[in-house]
Amino acid sequence: MRTSLLSIGRRLPDHAADLTAIADGLDRNEPGTIERARTVADRTLRALCEEADISGNDPVAVMLEQLLAKHAIPHTVAAHLRVLYDPDSTLIGDSVRALLAFLEWRVGSRSKFTAVRPGRKMSRKLPLMLGSAIVLVAIAIIVMVTRERERTPVASTAPMIQIAGATFDMGSSDAELAAALVYCREVDVRGSFCLGDNEFLQQEQLRTVTISAFVIDRDEVTVADFVAWLAHQPPDPRRVFPNVRVDPDTKRLLAAPGRERLPIAGVSWNDARQYCEAVDKRLPTEAEWELAARGVGRRLFPWGSEHPQCARVVFARENVRVCSLGSGGDAAPVGSAEGDVTPEGVHDLGGNVAEWTADTGGDRPTCSGPCVNPVATGHTMRVVRGGHWGSFGGQLRGASRSQLEPARTRTNLGFRCARSAR
Repeated sequence: MRTSLLSIGRRLPDHAADLTAIADGLDRNEPGTIERARTVADRTLRALCEEADISGNDPVAVMLEQLLAKHAIPHTVAAHLRVLYDPDSTLIGDSVRALLAFLEWRVGSRSKFTAVRPGRKMSRKLPLMLGSAIVLVAIAIIVMVTRERERTPVASTAPMIQIAGATFDMGSSDAELAAALVYCREVDVRGSFCLGDNEFLQQEQLRTVTISAFVIDRDEVTVADFVAWLAHQPPDPRRVFPNVRVDPDTKRLLAAPGRERLPIAGVSWNDARQYCEAVDKRLPTEAEWELAARGVGRRLFPWGSEHPQCARVVFARENVRVCSLGSGGDAAPVGSAEGDVTPEGVHDLGGNVAEWTADTGGDRPTCSGPCVNPVATGHTMRVVRGGHWGSFGGQLRGASRSQLEPARTRTNLGFRCARSAR
């Protein structure tokens, strides 16, 4: 891999330093290597746009559509590039093969493909276009190899609950948004902070979606299960998680005594994704998460319409909040909150810890036709769903959503995994 990257770098001086750094990062198994690789990919894609007189400041999906409109790339290559930019994809190898085939075909056809008329202008652009495509292939190979390293098989015995496929209204109507503000002011008594929630409330756009049947973890991933996966990963002293300690003799990460059944927290989005892939699952999409939490009847809270109670749901435990009892907050063992259970049997979707999902943040994407199994991919943030042990009651609503940078970690943020029904 290192030799191939450095060879490409020698042929493409503009990318030589970047590819050398990425090769070194792969050698040392450094975190963030994929992110650096994607930076090179972004610059390369923008170079292709410049050749086609297209703005390089638009989202990837928009640039690909514009390249297609100008016949600068074929539809099959655009589809595989979308896969390459999709952090949840497991088909990176197919993208590599497709891009390599595109290179071979492009070299053979030369001027037959592009809408630009053949001549001197095309001959000047060809080397840069080929160089850009080669770098994209290199990036795809990097991602594929790195993910193979991440996928150390780990057995999972976590119970899962099947959720039937359905068409339902996801999000909140205007009346429901108004009711959420009333709840914030009159029940949570948050005063002026309720206005700050308005941004997230406006992102709860109502839309009809169709979701295929899937299964989702009954419980949030526990400290014990996460530590079992960490045992298969290269040691990294920079990784620190709540309720996880370092064995002084073996230097291995272990669950703190008595904390094994707490939900793991302090994990980044990438930590969560890697874990789910290692146990042959994936992060749930935002739409799947909401269907599991609300059902087709669109429950107000995961358990129904009753307001959360301190004795039955893990929430508002942060200092000075209604369930704190004068002490600092903390999560509870998964599945121990008897009131935080959906009719289907999924635990802790309301409180305990908030949860990462597969989708990127911002406004939900519009669908040109029926919204079937939608996954948002056009933003840098990642969607977080559900409340946590410090949340106010209104933040436990089944439609409530927030977002966070994927590298960020919080002591009240964990995850659970899902899988398409087989």
